[in-house]
Amino acid sequence: MKKWLKKSLIALGVLAGVLLLLNIGFNIWLQRGLPHLIKKKIEYQVHYQSLSVDIFTGNISAHAINIKTLPNNNPKIPKIEGRVEQIEIGRLGLYDAIFNNEISSSRLNIVRPHLTVVLPPKNNEKKKKNTTIALDELQITEGHLTIFRHDHQKLLSAQKLSVTAEDIAMNPMTESKKIPIVFSKYHLSGEEIYFRPDDVYAFNAQKIRTENQQMSIENFTLKPLVSFDEFQKKFPKKRNLFDVSVQATAFTDIVLTEDKIQLSDVQLKHPRLKMFTTSAAPEKKEQSFSYKVELKNVNFTHSELEIVKPNGQRNFYTPKLDLAVSNFRMNEDTAQGDLPFNYETFDIRAENTEYIAGNQDIRVKNLHITPHAFVLNGNTVSTLQGNKTGTQIQLNLQQLKGDVEDWKIKDNQLFATINAIHGKNFNGNLTAISETPKKVKAIKNAIGKLTIKETRLDNFHLTYSKNNQPLHVKNIHLKMNNFVMGGEINEKPKIELADYQLNTGTLTYQTQYYNIRYGQLSFNNKKFNINDLSVLPRYSRAQFTRMISKEADLYTIKVKSVSGSGSWNFLNTTPSLEVQHLLVNGADANIFRSTIPPDDNSTRPLYSQLLREMKFPLLIKNMDIKNAHLVYEEDTEKSVGAGKIILAKLNGNIQNLHSGKAKTSSRLIPIRITAEFMNDSPLKAIWTMNTASLKDEFTIKGTLENLNAEKINHFITPYMKMKAEGQINRLSFDFKGDKTGIEGVQGIDFEDLKITVLNDAGEKRGFLTGVANLFLRDNSKKIPNQIEINRVEREPHRSFFNLFWQGILSGLKKQLI
Repeated sequence: MKKWLKKSLIALGVLAGVLLLLNIGFNIWLQRGLPHLIKKKIEYQVHYQSLSVDIFTGNISAHAINIKTLPNNNPKIPKIEGRVEQIEIGRLGLYDAIFNNEISSSRLNIVRPHLTVVLPPKNNEKKKKNTTIALDELQITEGHLTIFRHDHQKLLSAQKLSVTAEDIAMNPMTESKKIPIVFSKYHLSGEEIYFRPDDVYAFNAQKIRTENQQMSIENFTLKPLVSFDEFQKKFPKKRNLFDVSVQATAFTDIVLTEDKIQLSDVQLKHPRLKMFTTSAAPEKKEQSFSYKVELKNVNFTHSELEIVKPNGQRNFYTPKLDLAVSNFRMNEDTAQGDLPFNYETFDIRAENTEYIAGNQDIRVKNLHITPHAFVLNGNTVSTLQGNKTGTQIQLNLQQLKGDVEDWKIKDNQLFATINAIHGKNFNGNLTAISETPKKVKAIKNAIGKLTIKETRLDNFHLTYSKNNQPLHVKNIHLKMNNFVMGGEINEKPKIELADYQLNTGTLTYQTQYYNIRYGQLSFNNKKFNINDLSVLPRYSRAQFTRMISKEADLYTIKVKSVSGSGSWNFLNTTPSLEVQHLLVNGADANIFRSTIPPDDNSTRPLYSQLLREMKFPLLIKNMDIKNAHLVYEEDTEKSVGAGKIILAKLNGNIQNLHSGKAKTSSRLIPIRITAEFMNDSPLKAIWTMNTASLKDEFTIKGTLENLNAEKINHFITPYMKMKAEGQINRLSFDFKGDKTGIEGVQGIDFEDLKITVLNDAGEKRGFLTGVANLFLRDNSKKIPNQIEINRVEREPHRSFFNLFWQGILSGLKKQLI
């Protein structure tokens, strides 16, 4: 037993001695033979001060290594030149490295490497790689690295680069991933980092470091290497060019595993982004996004954002933007959507934001937006200077805020439900420009469905002007419930509105000849009321007569109130108006016409034709006119003043007033009128129109009673230079007609009728008076109660009332003479 043990110990000692000699011999060979082997086998010149390899532990160390590429001009290898102060490798698996193409080590330490590398041209041939690397710890200390492409264009550089990483792994499985290397803990610091990935951009960072699991980057920039004009010429298919700078960037808990990038608490201070946009068509979206990006909390503070249009003009700008996003996620699934990412919540705050939409400059003094609320203060919209088409806009809105229930973008359309929107203190000035606006291409409908449950607009003031004719509305208050807007992407959006309430103060509107005004308006989806409505001439009668080129009426109208109830829709492309009852109360109207200007010989359609040709459905089932006063005045070149006809205490009722597009069981429109003719004589009339008749057929019948002939002197004395006296006890008429003429029956009962013919001075002309009374019947005892009125042809350029008067006049000629 002792002899066997002795032999075993001797054998072990001999083996240990042999291994020791082998280790010593191997190190001697490395010192003397390795340089020759390196020179023979590789295309680099490598010098080192010392090299030590422990074949038992796998520890390797080398000092003062210098490397330089041999001048053989081999284009397939990278050209390397520089110096490494020290390299240490701990527990390298030599056998696996040599025979199994597997590299594993407990530690790789590279001290003060100063290297310049020129990469070979890119080889598109795919080479199968089966190398496996497992490294417990990597440490690079104070490195200085510069990498050039094969054309000596700088690709990457870093100064004072120090890297520590643990649990590094790379194998055939990771090589197929977007991130071919994985690791757990890391530490990184460096200065003057430069990276140029392509011919468009260069990345720079003044400092980068990690401390307490937080990485920080100082003065990061992404700068374009070409001007915007050069970018558009060289890269016509690219849509955007970026110019980015960030004063300070920090984030924690970086995780890089296979295809996943995860960061926490991302902080960007004073980032500045300038984006130049082009007219290039958007490229087709990638069908697959292989990364998994998760950013738990992202914060941009004091950001500056600018977007520039292809013509060089600013499209969007804000000098101060704060953005916070939590749980930002982007992966293969989210990339398929219209928004290629999702999030838990966000918070946006900005100041002095400017956005150019078409010809309009939109500005917001400050805003705050979250997924469920927004507040915009100090809002203005103004038309850009130099715009000569469309409408000049100047809008000011003190505040607009909203409460959002949910929203999403699907198939390039917005779907949103907003609980409430409130706008207050609005001043708007719109000026229409006479030049015809350019035709614009139809744009797709971006709103799939927008629902606003409650809308309130308070204290709005609006001015609209066209052809120097301004319209002013003060103190507008609007409330809407359940506003819905939307439609298919290639259709015009449709609008639905459950109910609303609109109240306004004074409205004034200046037209070419009139000042139109009302005192107050109340309007909702069921009823409306207008108070103190007036239409007043801007010019005197003499001025108006000189201004017009053809005969026209001059109106002076005042109405105490107009009110109605029913249902109506003005929001869709085809508006509709259905009024159950309309009341016009206290109307006082004066109509003046001078026959001095030339006749207007254009054809005047009758009222039934005008109604029939209206482009939208109009139906007023019942309309009342109460306590009205109507005066018609007419003068001629030779008249002394204007002839006057008065209808006092005028009351009327109109039923089934409708347009051709309205749905109604009858096309007849009956109109009933009662009044005091010339402030004295009762007048009753029933007038019926037929909108279904293309001939514009109508009937009108009525009576006039107890008319003192002297009452009509207001009209005939200045107009015909005569006076009448006597009594018309009753005048009746029953006419029918159409757009070509009128006919019917007429009756009259009168007594003691005489006329006096006057000269220009208003004095009686005795001879002519006597002759006239010879031909004038003084009573109606010898004439029939009713006579037939033969058809009177209508002059197409005259009105319906002129045609009616011609029918009356035709009967009077037969009855009085």
